[in-house]
Amino acid sequence: MECGDPPRVLVVEDELALARLYVRALVAAGYRVEHAPDATNALRLLRGGSVDLVLSDVCMPGMSGLDLLNEIRGKWPDVPVILVTAQLDADMYSRAREMGTVRYLLKPVALEKLANAVENGIKLRATLLRSQERRARSSPSR
Repeated sequence: MECGDPPRVLVVEDELALARLYVRALVAAGYRVEHAPDATNALRLLRGGSVDLVLSDVCMPGMSGLDLLNEIRGKWPDVPVILVTAQLDADMYSRAREMGTVRYLLKPVALEKLANAVENGIKLRATLLRSQERRARSSPSR
């Protein structure tokens, strides 16, 4: 992300009406937002450029949001992931937390709560990246 550019959020949601709602709310909150209708397209977009946060549905055709989270953790470990689901499932929640999701939101989610979760995820990533940069500068050259 270049200095001054708004953070880029990738919304992964197979329900088009919900995707449009999330995209509009996040654009209004000042983010650059892209939409992927499924995890396969999300991975293609992630490979194609810088993404600051992923907001993903859990239950989607093909690859689930948990599978997507696992792929993201393996390839882009510093990208925060927020999962959204219509099903309250303690086992799924526990697995998502163990895999490193920053938030797990239950549908229907209030748009203000969604925007706040994204803002907190973006701040968390910025803090993590600054910390990594400080460690890199302070470590001795080999």
